[in-house]
Amino acid sequence: MTVAATNPFLNGVFKAQHEEILLTGLDVSGEIPRELNGCFLRNGPNPQFVWSDNYHMYSGDGMLHALSLVDGRASYLNRFIRTPRFMCEKEQGRAVFPGMRDALAVDPAFGHVPPFTANTHVLKHAGRLLALNEGSMPFVVTNPATGEGTLDNFGGTVKMTFTAHPKLDPRTGELHGFSYITPNGMIDYLMLNPAGVAKSIASFRPPYRALMHDFAITQHYAVFPIYPLTWSMERVQRGERLYKWEPELGSYYYVLDRNNGEVVRVFRDSATLGMHTVNAYEKQGRIILDMVMMDDLPEGARAFEDDSITYLNSLNRVTLDLESGTLQRERLSHLNVEFPRIDERWSAAPYRYCYLASTVNDRLPQYLFDSLSRFDHRTGQMETYRPEHDVLFGEPVFVPVGEHEGEGYLLSYGYDQDHDKSDLWILDAMNIADGPVARIHIPQRVPYGFHGSWINDWSPDFA
Repeated sequence: MTVAATNPFLNGVFKAQHEEILLTGLDVSGEIPRELNGCFLRNGPNPQFVWSDNYHMYSGDGMLHALSLVDGRASYLNRFIRTPRFMCEKEQGRAVFPGMRDALAVDPAFGHVPPFTANTHVLKHAGRLLALNEGSMPFVVTNPATGEGTLDNFGGTVKMTFTAHPKLDPRTGELHGFSYITPNGMIDYLMLNPAGVAKSIASFRPPYRALMHDFAITQHYAVFPIYPLTWSMERVQRGERLYKWEPELGSYYYVLDRNNGEVVRVFRDSATLGMHTVNAYEKQGRIILDMVMMDDLPEGARAFEDDSITYLNSLNRVTLDLESGTLQRERLSHLNVEFPRIDERWSAAPYRYCYLASTVNDRLPQYLFDSLSRFDHRTGQMETYRPEHDVLFGEPVFVPVGEHEGEGYLLSYGYDQDHDKSDLWILDAMNIADGPVARIHIPQRVPYGFHGSWINDWSPDFA
């Protein structure tokens, strides 16, 4: 059996979807809530070509999946994000750029082509649709119906790359973000105002070069978690892995003033790893930071070399005392979870609910989720919905429809393993244990992906 046949990221729910389709009048089980008028956009890796059987999902081209809801009717389209890298490989008819687990360098003949994939997140800000990847320059999708667009360095503010997890302050309309892959090794912190004009706030030097996938903001501060999953191009040049787990380095939390960029406090902790923040807010001189994190990274997962390993990724609360400089960390649940989302009207403020993809069957690999959950910070209870048949869920995106926090719906793609098909599941966010109020049937598989957004009263051109 070949490596490709056993590589999970080339098979099953991850198998690339090369057919780009447009469908209207999709079949529905249940009834689509009439309050939902807009578009659910989700981004994710979908390789046009693969360099080798050693492919990892982080290396795939971006593909947008747009599901438009209008007056109880559903339409769907999927499009590759046509970055310069994608167009170069399309023209060549083969893979030109190696993946993150391939040690070979790019052919000098293609050194002028930006190697960016824009495969991780998609959101709309200041009238622009941004497809993001932390190792890429932002890609503005100018035509969602075709996936066409252009790279944008935000007026020169972005030197090389921009996070896939910028944070919108719902009170100011500002979009805060950062870059950790920079020419000088600094972390650049920047902000886009409501009109989309970028401003550099600060640059600071981290204790080491680490994979920094996410961060958080509060009303007055930005919090940068730094965990000892380090990266080094020098290692790649020696034929080693890009990433390395170095727990002896410990973890850090840098707290910066949002307005002037001053480093207010640096907190030190033992080695942990968190890929996604949930939310953060200020309370009586402390910062409350909620994260999905693990206590350690198992040996085989430390350079992304063993895709079968399972380990506990749980919901945690980190409390940073700005006066004393002390840190406390508390596990809030023992359920394996990922892809946390909230009612983003409560971003950077005290909040009650978070929504997660979760795993009840602990024999599943770490990156597969068979259920959806809601954690209530007021009661400390985790509510979980798992279908009777085998379904693999992606990130649950919250869509508000009421005035109060949590009044709305969860949208998540679910993959039916038995029939190799995908549905969009819609659940009442206040009663997720009751199961879906509607399932929208898509007559082809939606490959497992990463992050997405709901955009009210908007859709691509389905004409």
